[in-house]
Amino acid sequence: MKMVIIAVCSIGAVCLLGGALAWFFLRKKKSAQAAQPLTRLERTEQAFAHMRARTKLKLDGPLLWGFLFTHPSKAPLEELGRAMEQAGYRIRAFYPDIKGGTWNLQAGLVAQHEPATLAQREENLLALAGTFGVSTYNGWDVETVPAVSIEQPATRQQSLEERIRARSNGRSFSIEL
Repeated sequence: MKMVIIAVCSIGAVCLLGGALAWFFLRKKKSAQAAQPLTRLERTEQAFAHMRARTKLKLDGPLLWGFLFTHPSKAPLEELGRAMEQAGYRIRAFYPDIKGGTWNLQAGLVAQHEPATLAQREENLLALAGTFGVSTYNGWDVETVPAVSIEQPATRQQSLEERIRARSNGRSFSIEL
């Protein structure tokens, strides 16, 4: 009788262990499937859904889209900036990183986008950056078109505090890759 109980316990233990292993491997498989990197279009679609649900941005009209690039040296970003200006972009910011080691370029363009057109624009910008050897495209941000558009000369430079306030009141959204 003891032998049967031991056998049942052993079988039960094996079944529990087998069930735990199956659960672990199935969970890993599902995690691996869930961890598949999203395409640029899928990420952009998610960002648009988030913006529609959580911001006051009116995505069905023109907005100010900003695109950020970084590189260890200044010269490739200057060349990229000139090419972007020729393509209709305005340079919104060009500065060294506070910690040092990299330079940042932010170019802006007033445009109307949907996920597919924004994803295509990003692909085009990546290709353009690559032609100048720029190492990193850091993503995009979007905000309402200011009363004094970047297409018109501003009467004064907007302070960093004003930019932070404008970006924190639901009128803007940023994404980094």
